[in-house]
Amino acid sequence: MKKYQVLLFDLDDTLLDFQKNEYEALGALFQRLNHPLTDEIRRLYHGINQDMWRAYERGELEREVLLNTRFARLFEALGEQVDGPMAEGIYREELGKGAFLIDGALEVCTALSRRYPICIATNGVGRTQRQRLTDSGLAPLVSQVFVSEEIGCAKPGEPFFRYVFDHLEGISPKNMLLVGDSLSSDIRGGINSGMDTCWYNPKGGESGETAPTYEISNLRELLPMLLEEA
Repeated sequence: MKKYQVLLFDLDDTLLDFQKNEYEALGALFQRLNHPLTDEIRRLYHGINQDMWRAYERGELEREVLLNTRFARLFEALGEQVDGPMAEGIYREELGKGAFLIDGALEVCTALSRRYPICIATNGVGRTQRQRLTDSGLAPLVSQVFVSEEIGCAKPGEPFFRYVFDHLEGISPKNMLLVGDSLSSDIRGGINSGMDTCWYNPKGGESGETAPTYEISNLRELLPMLLEEA
């Protein structure tokens, strides 16, 4: 393996278990709304939310519109009404309380941070992501955090990664490794920006036409890959 100068990690479902975080936050929101939450409603929300985030990543939807209307759209699909910004505020508050680590994340980042600067590249809301980093114990191990809300554009767009490169002066994209779970926002975005990529693929999915430089199913696989060659 080649030597890298910087490691760039995705956050959600790469280092932090966003699916568990989301499950807990959605349950807390519906409890505070005094509304039953069924598996069917969860599936409906996930479909609406994923479609909206993909539109955001493609530059077709503004972040504020996404955040302030996703719950309104959900309740409209249920034949009901809810104050979208109010529901989003409660959900965001509950989401910020969750900092569930992916297996091996703290161990791996602790070891790698002794040899490499570790940076975070995440689509999301700055305050929430930074709070989760702090609560998880990862924050002291991270050199820089790049959040789509704060940058004003999202992965996998070229402007997002150009912003990252501009703030890592003197480091070429070819000397960086991007580690992430999303083929669309992480791996394709990294490839298109000239970086080597490592697909974190714990569920054994197929990469299709996307060709990451490396593929792992457990974060601990990074240790021999990156430390023995460092």
